[in-house]
Formats: sequence, structure tokens, C-alpha cells
Amino acid sequence: MNYRDLTSTRPKISVLLPIKLITPFLEKSLDSLQNQTFTDYELIIACDESISEKISEITKKFDNHVKIFPLRLSGIAFALNTCINESSGDLLARWDSDDFSDTNRFEEQVKAFTNDNELDVVGTKCIIIDENNNKTNQVFKFFEDNSSIRKALKYRQPLLHPSLMIKKEIVLSVNGYLYGHTSEDHEMFIRIARNKAIKFKNLSSTCTYYRRHPGQLSDFSHLKTHFREVGLFMIIEFMRTKSPMYLVGLFANLPIFRKIRHLIRKLNFFN
Repeated sequence: MNYRDLTSTRPKISVLLPIKLITPFLEKSLDSLQNQTFTDYELIIACDESISEKISEITKKFDNHVKIFPLRLSGIAFALNTCINESSGDLLARWDSDDFSDTNRFEEQVKAFTNDNELDVVGTKCIIIDENNNKTNQVFKFFEDNSSIRKALKYRQPLLHPSLMIKKEIVLSVNGYLYGHTSEDHEMFIRIARNKAIKFKNLSSTCTYYRRHPGQLSDFSHLKTHFREVGLFMIIEFMRTKSPMYLVGLFANLPIFRKIRHLIRKLNFFN
């Protein structure tokens, strides 16, 4: 187990956790974070000011340093940028209040950065679960190496946002999260990928359990909003690069096509 060096003023990792509402899944998510085998991190929470006192009570169990920032302005991009501005670590780890990870997630990601100095963005495998922690029929396709991730970014999101660990300098180099309410991550990683020297990787040695439920921003009820945002990003990149794959991505994200794919997966699940 890797314990935090209490004599150091700077943790290795800054964990970014935006919280809009206190859901029934928050406790399990925080337990998963607290049980990480790599513990040299600080937890930075940006939350709605109406729940800040409750969040302060809930996070008292953490021995690591916790910073809580009550916000009046809404929007996940603003909340994440607040966390980034207040972070101390050289590595930024995204965490989500609905999801949880294997206990070795941080340890495996830090090891990957240590073993390959050229790595900049490291994610994990993904298992999609429901409100009862059961595995669903939905699949988050796994792209492992830099080349396959870069190709996929043109037409889909190959990086599970709540699983990612990123070098802070990389996020600052693109001015953080700029746009989007349901697709702020995809947009930022398209901008990051413009720099050909940036290296991506998803690890097969650890997993993040991504929860699907009606209350989340990425739920199917937000498909139209998501398409408006992602579609615009795809058009901009097509105009910049002339790569037809961005047009493929534009059509692949049409709500009707995503609903059809979801229905097909459901039918295959019950067969």
C-alpha cells in the first residue's frame, strides 16, 4: 500500500469530484475512493452550495486532505475547472459521485506513468452497471493503445471520463474544460489530441464501474442535448482537419441511431 507522505505539502494526485446532488450512490463512491491502495492524494470537491455542509460531514472519514468549494454557478465544466484551479498534484484523477473503481486503480495508473514517461492520459476498462450495482447489457468499447484511442476520438468517446488520470500540465495547456454540459470531456480530449505528441492509454489491469441511471447527465433522456454539443465539435474538427471520420462521428451520434443501437443490444441480451 502506498501511503501519503505527510511531510510533503504536495500530494501526487489531486482527485476532482464535482457534486450537484447527494444521491444514494455517493457513499459507495466515496468508500471506493477511500479504499484505494495508493493514498497519496488530495480530494477536491466542487458542489452546490446548498449541500456543502452535508458534504463536509460525509467526507470527515477521509484522513487525506479534503477541500470543498460551494458553488452558486451551475455546470460541470465550471465545477471541474474550479477543482483544477485549486489542485496541488501533478496528476489529476477524475472521480464521479455515482461510480466506483477497483481498489488498485490509482496504483495501476501511477505505475503506468512511472513506467512510461511519455504517457499523458491514462484510463481504465469499464463495466456499465445499473442502480443495483448489476452489470447491464451495455458495453463501453475498450480501446487500449494511443493509436486506436486517437482514431476512435473522431467518431466516439473512447476514454471513460470518471476513470481518467491526466497530467495537470496537459489540461492547463488547453485551458481546461471550455464547452459542453453533457460532453465537456469529449470536447476537451479532441482539443488535447490536436497535439500529436500527447500519448493516451487505457489500462486492462483495472476497472471503473460506470453507473447508468435516469438522473445522470449522460442518460438517454439527454441525447438531443448531447448531440447538439458533440455534433458541433465534430463539424469544427472536420473543418480543421478535413478528416471524414468526424462526419462519421456526427451521424453516429444522431439520437435515432443511438436509440436503435441500444435497442439491438437489449434484444441480444434477452436472446
